[in-house]
Formats: sequence, structure tokens, C-alpha cells
Amino acid sequence: MRAQPTELDRLLCNIRACRTCVESPEGKPLPHEPRPVLRVSPTARLAVCSQAPGTRVHASGIPFTDSSGDRLRDWMGVGPREFYDESRLAIIPMGFCFPGQDAKGADLLISECFQYDVTLPIHLDYKTIDANYERLGAKRVLLTHMGEEMLAHVEKVDASRYIVAQDGMTLDL
Repeated sequence: MRAQPTELDRLLCNIRACRTCVESPEGKPLPHEPRPVLRVSPTARLAVCSQAPGTRVHASGIPFTDSSGDRLRDWMGVGPREFYDESRLAIIPMGFCFPGQDAKGADLLISECFQYDVTLPIHLDYKTIDANYERLGAKRVLLTHMGEEMLAHVEKVDASRYIVAQDGMTLDL
């Protein structure tokens, strides 16, 4: 006797079959076929919530098959076998599909903003983001992952351009 699909089974089926961004998008359609990349199981005890997949992940169909995945697994102290064991670890991106190379017209761009005006090799700062605001082309920009120096200057953020993330915040798009 075959088990009835669970609510999670139905949700995953809908996500994997989704073609909205190609067939009836709110903005420009995706420039490629959708390929939702996520790994979810009702038994997973840990969830890695990440950014939308990049080009390599879109090509492979497997999350974190790039240098960021190597760094993340190293940081977590797990190898690929543990990391990709769906029964133990779920991987859920904020956008299920690779959005393409052009962010112009996006409803929301989420950007880390660790510093206010200090440039670091692996982080963005507010001054650099603001200097490139027009190039970003997103309708709204959410600034996240702010360090102490950025938080000390948060009142200088242009509220007409940016949303400053806060713990527990929800957004309506």
C-alpha cells in the first residue's frame, strides 16, 4: 500500500514544478529554464538557509557545489557525505532558482553591509553599496549582516533607498 503524500511532499512537488518566473513573471522572465535547487526532509534536524543558487549550482542541481560550499562545510566541520545527507541536513535557499546575472528590476536585493565606510576584502560596506545604487537596479535594497561599525552609523542610511534589516523583521513584497 502506497503512503499518502504529505503536505511537505506536495509543497516540494509544487516548488520543483514551478515555472512562474518563465511563463508569467512579474518582471522580466528568467533567461534560462527554472531549476529549483533545495534539499528538504522531515527528518532533517538542521537547516542551512542560504542565498539563491549561483551559476555552478544551477548547472549541477546540487546546492553549494562551489567554493562557498567548500568554505561552509569546512566551517561546519562536516564532509560532503554528512552535508548532503537530506535526512540530517536541509538546504533551503531564499530563492529556489538561479535568478540570472542581471538584478535590474528585482523586487528586492538583499545585501550584506558589514561596515559603514571601511572596505574589507570579503565584506561590503555602505559607502560602496550606495556608490553603486543606480547600477543595482532593484526596486528595494535590504541591508543585512551589519557589524558594530555599521550599526553605529545606521542613522546615516538613506531610508528612501534602503531598508535596514532587524531581528524578527517581515517584509511584504
